[in-house]
Amino acid sequence: MTTYPLLLDDGDTLNFFTAEDREAYVQYYKSQNSGIQTFSAGNKTREKFISSKTFYSKFIGYNPLTPSWSYASRYTISRGKSLSFSTGYTYDGVSATLSVSNSYGVSVTLPANSKKASRLAAKADVKVSKYKMELYNGITVLQTFYVLRTSSVKNITNYVKYR
Repeated sequence: MTTYPLLLDDGDTLNFFTAEDREAYVQYYKSQNSGIQTFSAGNKTREKFISSKTFYSKFIGYNPLTPSWSYASRYTISRGKSLSFSTGYTYDGVSATLSVSNSYGVSVTLPANSKKASRLAAKADVKVSKYKMELYNGITVLQTFYVLRTSSVKNITNYVKYR
């Protein structure tokens, strides 16, 4: 099963199990934050935590500065550079996508073995939680859906990966 991701303002990502669930949440969120009263102004959401898992040192992708394998003796990431990574993961039988951005405050140089084909890669600690979400009005549940929430990624580490 694939999911339908939605990046939140706090950096977390909600992965919905259907496109319809994602759209219902987006419409609810827009009506709550637009300041415009709509017929659904009394609608609210509630989340019920089900389970979670932390993936330590999860491969989050290859550095876009090294789009192909090469025989380099070192790699340098310049100060001020902002890089994005994207990877997939599976939790509780559901496949989802994780996108990560990282900015560098200092230049980083990583030594490499020039006799082996290599690329820059990144890994991080990622916490994934499964929630049951309900959209309701008063005591009436209007819609129920499940989401995977990936929290902000921690401990992003760049390393040289060899083929």
